[in-house]
Amino acid sequence: MARLAADITYTDYIQFEYNVTCTASLAGTPLQMVHQMDGVARHVLYGIQSYSLFRYILNHAELSIIPVRFAGKKKVISTYKMGCSSVRCCCMITLVSVCLLLAASCQAQSCGKRKVVNFLIVNGTEAKDGFWPWHVALFHNNARSFVYVCGGTILDQNTVLTAAHCLMTTNGIIARERLVVQVGRNRLRVASNRAQEHEAFELIVHPQYNVNSIRHDIGLIKLATDITYTNYIQPICLWNRGDDQNALVGSWGTVIGFGYDESDNPTDTLREARLPVVSAITCIESNREAFASQLTSEMFCAGNRDGISACNGDSGGGLFFNYNDVWYIRGLVSFTKPRQDALICDTKEYTVFTDVAKYLTWIMKYLRATSDLPGTIVPDNNDKLALLPMSSCGANPYASREESAKPVLLGYPWAALLEYTETGSREKKTICQATLISDLYLITAAHCISSVPNRYTLSTARLGEYDKTTMTDCAAVDGQTVCAPPVQTLRIESVIVHPGFNKPRYANDIALIRLRDRADTSRANVKPICLPVTTELRSQKPTQYTLTAWVSGSTGNVLERTIRDLVESVECQKLYTDQSVTLEKTTRQICIKQQQKSGTRCKFPTSAAPLQLVQPVQGKQRYVLYGLLSYGPKSCSALYPDVYTNVASYMDWILENMQDLPRVCLIRSFPKVIPPLRMTLTVRGFLALFAIFCALCSIKQTIAQDNNAMPLECGERKVKTVNLVQHGTETKEGHWPWHTAIYHREQTKFEYVCGGSIIDRNTILTAAHCMYTTRGRIKVDQLSVQVGRNQLSEASARSQEHQAEQLIVHPGYSPNGVADDIALIKLATDITMTRYVQPVCLWNLEPQLDLIVAKHGTVVGFGLTEHDRVSDFLRQATIGVVDSWTCIESDREVYGATLTGSMYCGGGTAGVSVCNGDSGGGMFFEFGDRWYVRGIVSFMPLREHVALCDGTKYTVFTDVAKYREWIGSFINPTVASERPDPLLVDNSPKLRLLNFNACGISPYAVAGANDSFLAFPWIGFVQMTVRGQPKPVTFCQVALISEWYAVGPAHCFNNDGNDRTIRFGDYDQSTDTDCTERNGTRMCAPPAQVLPIERIIIRPEYDRTAITDDLALIELRQPANVSQPNVKPICLPVTANLRSYKPATFTLGGLPAADDRIIANRATYLNSVNCQERYNAIHYPLRKGHTQFCAIAEVAPNRTEPCQRMLSGSVLQTVQTFGRRERYFLQGLLSFGARDCDGTVPEIYTNVPVYLDWILYNMRELRASAADTSEQLIFAS
Repeated sequence: MARLAADITYTDYIQFEYNVTCTASLAGTPLQMVHQMDGVARHVLYGIQSYSLFRYILNHAELSIIPVRFAGKKKVISTYKMGCSSVRCCCMITLVSVCLLLAASCQAQSCGKRKVVNFLIVNGTEAKDGFWPWHVALFHNNARSFVYVCGGTILDQNTVLTAAHCLMTTNGIIARERLVVQVGRNRLRVASNRAQEHEAFELIVHPQYNVNSIRHDIGLIKLATDITYTNYIQPICLWNRGDDQNALVGSWGTVIGFGYDESDNPTDTLREARLPVVSAITCIESNREAFASQLTSEMFCAGNRDGISACNGDSGGGLFFNYNDVWYIRGLVSFTKPRQDALICDTKEYTVFTDVAKYLTWIMKYLRATSDLPGTIVPDNNDKLALLPMSSCGANPYASREESAKPVLLGYPWAALLEYTETGSREKKTICQATLISDLYLITAAHCISSVPNRYTLSTARLGEYDKTTMTDCAAVDGQTVCAPPVQTLRIESVIVHPGFNKPRYANDIALIRLRDRADTSRANVKPICLPVTTELRSQKPTQYTLTAWVSGSTGNVLERTIRDLVESVECQKLYTDQSVTLEKTTRQICIKQQQKSGTRCKFPTSAAPLQLVQPVQGKQRYVLYGLLSYGPKSCSALYPDVYTNVASYMDWILENMQDLPRVCLIRSFPKVIPPLRMTLTVRGFLALFAIFCALCSIKQTIAQDNNAMPLECGERKVKTVNLVQHGTETKEGHWPWHTAIYHREQTKFEYVCGGSIIDRNTILTAAHCMYTTRGRIKVDQLSVQVGRNQLSEASARSQEHQAEQLIVHPGYSPNGVADDIALIKLATDITMTRYVQPVCLWNLEPQLDLIVAKHGTVVGFGLTEHDRVSDFLRQATIGVVDSWTCIESDREVYGATLTGSMYCGGGTAGVSVCNGDSGGGMFFEFGDRWYVRGIVSFMPLREHVALCDGTKYTVFTDVAKYREWIGSFINPTVASERPDPLLVDNSPKLRLLNFNACGISPYAVAGANDSFLAFPWIGFVQMTVRGQPKPVTFCQVALISEWYAVGPAHCFNNDGNDRTIRFGDYDQSTDTDCTERNGTRMCAPPAQVLPIERIIIRPEYDRTAITDDLALIELRQPANVSQPNVKPICLPVTANLRSYKPATFTLGGLPAADDRIIANRATYLNSVNCQERYNAIHYPLRKGHTQFCAIAEVAPNRTEPCQRMLSGSVLQTVQTFGRRERYFLQGLLSFGARDCDGTVPEIYTNVPVYLDWILYNMRELRASAADTSEQLIFAS
């Protein structure tokens, strides 16, 4: 007999001691043991003989030996040897997993079990670490501090159960970035190294939760990263004993939390209290005023009414019951009656709990076993993973060494430096770092792009650098000198700054850089790092990271590596607040402890320095990027932490914005049937032929696909109109191609009752109440759907009629209420998509109301007009969205009793609103030339004594964003996909009116702000004759876009009776002939051209008071002579790629108000939020829309005043590659600025690309007529 040399004994594992009989046998002989299983002795297979020396290897987990899953983590220990009774018989067993689960003999309990034993409860209230391992602490970030607000309970590795009201603020559901989830925490004021912090991925509030009635007070938090189970962090078991509350009455449960103690102070230590459950009638009778109007069957009461109870801060925590040493959750702390003297719980009253048992079906929908992993990459980006070199990233050449002992040279080959050119200097400066993530992309901090001084321009990225002072990088490694390959300096093609970047808080401080040429990653000093693309990689919660950085300042010449400690969010926020330093910490940031101590020499890392960890990736230990340095202390005496952008939180954004290099169509061979041709092709002809073959390649691929299987494009108008709205209300055909008219058949007549919106080929989105009549739900055959209809009284040939096949009303809707007022109509026949019939895009942005509050959406419908008559034509109204409190306070009786978290309110001005007949129609918002439906018209109060809408009240909309998952289960994909031709088909022929051969080409480069001679030949001066002036006065500017047309500010062309002319080709108004000295040579320009105006087309929506839509199209009476170098048109960004370019800086060209010479300047983009704030600071009522943008122009170094005023119409432009060369593209025209000279207040520019369709629509093909001697072109002498 052979006996185990040492018994395997451990606290959390199954203890065993077995005798094994060793005999000489052939390979493959089984090793087995006898166990009592279900009262019967059974043989269990443990191993198979591997070779003749009697070595046994235990089976893997999927066979007889199954590892017990203790809190989601397999326990693995080393090899154990068996002792031998004789030399001839010796066996060795390698335990692959020693945590054994003998199937059918014992069942591992994976929830509701404590893993730490020998607890003591201090004073009967405070709990020791690990005693309640499923409890969760929830913190809200309130500006400059993290405030503990609620408790929660772990259900699985990425789901936390809490009360719905714990996820709300006064403005609605809290932004998930402002919610911090901490598990394993037993004290509030002292962080434990056992605790973990997690970012919220999704906040799920029960759809029927109502903040006014406190019903359905239950919510779930889906985490972006998985919880790592430990002895101190475990899940709870969901209740599985039925939902009969009567059976629970009299039972004692335990409630835990960080609530108020008996002295009305928040407790620092997790506390517990045992409470008995009482019947509903007992609870109501104890205080009818408090409980009679609130208590429902989905709640129950518990408590002693003796001063021991749940209190403020305990909300969301669980009420737990123990059965057979397993803990189950049955209740969630919801509310209790406050004391009369303060808003603090009255412990003499019962506590009301949400009954978890009533919501098990709802909860189970979101648990991991039945839903997708929230932390995985969005499916839309799965194909983008191919752009990441997952098989070769994160090179770890010194894998066998401790991190602190690894050589830095060649050890971190993804570290890069960004090089900036400084105005007036040829030297390049390195201000920031970047990190290589593929051979084409780097990531860096957004502030390295948007917040560098204006004199710096990002130009190149320096890869493979180690020592900035040497030409060749060498270092001693293991006693030998190792040298790196040459550094690679690559040009930058484009930069994408995260749209949420906000400098005052440095939130979303991340940017993606695309290189013009691929990096050579075959070299040892240039390799990409891995990104955390999997749930496992993003779920790591280390306490230390590796930082690689060049020290900022003149001494930081060599790349250094340090090991840095994590600082959890609450402590980090406190350290900043204690130092009176502004920080609004979000879960998308990581705080890292400073390395230096007080009194030591300071070393501050360079901006965007990376944090990394070695992790298993595809079976190998590799480096994975986790953070980028965002900001931190600037003084050695300030010891608060550095803040890093959490890269794992932005994986979807990174992948979404990555694109591979464009592929070319390779022509391998010509078909044999084509006879040989003899021809001579010009270069242009060859390129045209090549393009034809490329088109054939793409056509071949397109026709092989099923049209009906492809996702629909959505939210695009296919018909363009100039005057979009007639008389301010009626719309043109095709302007709202997704609007649907819904009719009910009453006997022999169809009556229009509601609107709806097309969301795919056979699905209409509308309001649930539109599916009902006074007799109940309407029958399918009594409902008709018409699409493409713009007039009720007369059907158009463009409209289509469809019959309903199925009416799908939300299960939460009741005809007696207004909650969940949403429904879908499935059509019996597919809609034929035309230019006049198109689907709208479903809202795909964040569901928070913050995105639309104070914004204006558009509603359309055939409702009542202001004369209380049904409108014959489709009408539209602009409606502003208000926050819930504004709506409730306007009429508490109506909105206070009905408004839910799945609704929002909106209202127009001067009685403009939706009305009877508009129900079911959508509220639409435009983003990036696409329209999205966010709301469905649900209800509004009626006028007294009349069953008609009250236009002075707010309209309530069903919030589509809250029902995306429900809608998605019934529809085919409808996506905002990229179109091959970004301009609508109506205007494509007009493109030939633009001269793409000559546009945007500047004959002479800008030689400083004071010498922009002929740099901007498209700028024209608007002039008119003023009495008493010797020559025409210039008061505005325009930009030439073709030989016949220019664009300029609408306010420059008021109908004041004065004739205006346009002067092109002028550079210096003070001279008759424009000349300059360049490289010792005198250069002079041709004469300027003064052209009369034939027609001025003002944008119809132009508002002189608000100065919005400030754009005019000027048609010239005679064409400009664009063959001259001083008169050229500027390019318009007519493609999606050109328009999607979002630079941080622009080139501003134009005439200063107090000067005669055109100057060039640099202008920096300012986001809308900051722009609005700065105008608010000077008390100017700016009403900035998406058709405008803000920019601040630099002041020339030789000027002392804080700003330099430019004439209206000054041109804001970018340089972009088009047609194999760089050209200038028109982006904006100066509209207005602050009245007083203030260098901090930006100017407002009209966003010209927004109006491309309107510009092209109004352009017409013109030809020069015969010379008219009575009115020839005037050329300046």
